Amino acid sequence: MIELRCSGLPLFVLCPSSHSPDFDLQGDSRPASLGTGVHTDIQRVADGLEALDIEDAERQQLVEYAEQALAEIEPLAVDWENEAAVARLGEGWHLTGHVDKLSRFKHIIVDWKSGWLESDYSAQTKGYALCCAVGSTMVSAIIPWLRRRFYETVQYTEDELVEFHDLLTEKVRLIGKAWNPGPHCTSMYCPRRLECPHRRNRDATALTLLGEPIGEMLTADQVVKLDRAIRVTEKLIEIAKQARKCFVQDNGPVAVDDRRELAIIPVNRTAIDPLRGWQVLVEALGENGLADCVTIGKTKVEKAVKASAGKGKGAAKVREVMKALDVVDALRTKMTEQLKVRTRS
Repeated sequence: MIELRCSGLPLFVLCPSSHSPDFDLQGDSRPASLGTGVHTDIQRVADGLEALDIEDAERQQLVEYAEQALAEIEPLAVDWENEAAVARLGEGWHLTGHVDKLSRFKHIIVDWKSGWLESDYSAQTKGYALCCAVGSTMVSAIIPWLRRRFYETVQYTEDELVEFHDLLTEKVRLIGKAWNPGPHCTSMYCPRRLECPHRRNRDATALTLLGEPIGEMLTADQVVKLDRAIRVTEKLIEIAKQARKCFVQDNGPVAVDDRRELAIIPVNRTAIDPLRGWQVLVEALGENGLADCVTIGKTKVEKAVKASAGKGKGAAKVREVMKALDVVDALRTKMTEQLKVRTRS
């Protein structure tokens, strides 16, 4: 019997062999610890207690929106359970999990999300719904995206959940047989990353580029050599690209083979005028949907504000605008990870 956890389904569905019986699903990271802290505070608020006395501003903002969402969600049912244990038995597998908030009578689940909307965790929510499904009853999932300050509602029909049940059965049969590499290899924590043959192949390829003997895994010394080689190679590639483009610009297309040639081709990229298209887009997508399509760079705004403020007034105007944006909670800080060489402390 394979033990599955709902919280591990997003990665498991993408790569069945990522399954680990130890349920070490998150690893030790800032997003993981933040998510745990936010869920703890929401649980306290839902139980009628005050949130913990915390100094983390990001965590406080997420919990504040959760309180607002709770005020709208609570009236939907009277039998709410917090951190409700759920389970489902399948063909060769046993799925378990804890739903953040559950109404068994109304068949409603609430799954708080403290991460970014672009992360696809639909398999986790669908797993909860599968565990809560009774007969042909439709299950509703409310997913509050705390960072974007809105929640979405998804309804799962009996047919959809039967299909998901069969998918899990299929994926269980592929454990140890199917390793599917992809963006999830770096965006999601994999408990079996050290056993993955694709990782070993990747390391072997890197060692080949260095001209070093191929071992099981990269060593620290080899990573340092690889970093230096990559930086030099990237500069050489950039110079080579410029030389290639200049040659074609000066001499025209270059034959690659009997059928193809290397040429400079004009490419049209269509953009939408925000002022003319705003109303159309709002009507088609709604404000939240449109917000997901638009990214406003802070640096670009600061430059525009400074340019419009006049000589000597730019810095003050930028501070004023940023303060106003902060007051209406419009500033969003997203943590990204960069691989860089830095001075050791």
